Amino acid sequence: MADPLIEKFLLYIGTAKNYSPHTLKNYRGDLAQFSHYAATRGFGGENALRFAEMEAATVRGFGADMHRRKMEPSTVERKLSALRTFFRYLLREGAVKKKSGAGGADSQKAEDPPQSAERGRRFRHG
Repeated sequence: MADPLIEKFLLYIGTAKNYSPHTLKNYRGDLAQFSHYAATRGFGGENALRFAEMEAATVRGFGADMHRRKMEPSTVERKLSALRTFFRYLLREGAVKKKSGAGGADSQKAEDPPQSAERGRRFRHG
């Protein structure tokens, strides 16, 4: 069973934001993959993940895990983009607080979870 906040988010971006069925399919898979990752790190609840308890390090760890598994940089970027969009939605809905959600470390705005390490290297060196 999918997390209710994820389902609500997917419904919102599909209807109010008119995201394509292809994007919705990819975001659903990306968020399911992140949900599995987060649940294995202690953020799983009875029927939903505890997004408000997550730190930016959870998202960074997810990105690092994808790099370790040698995923294509474009795939990693898309998955992180899905997370940024999702956490912006959670912030707007009041499901996470500015400094407590997955994007909300003190040095990071909640609406902008970390970029992938690959993207950061590209911008610093080129």
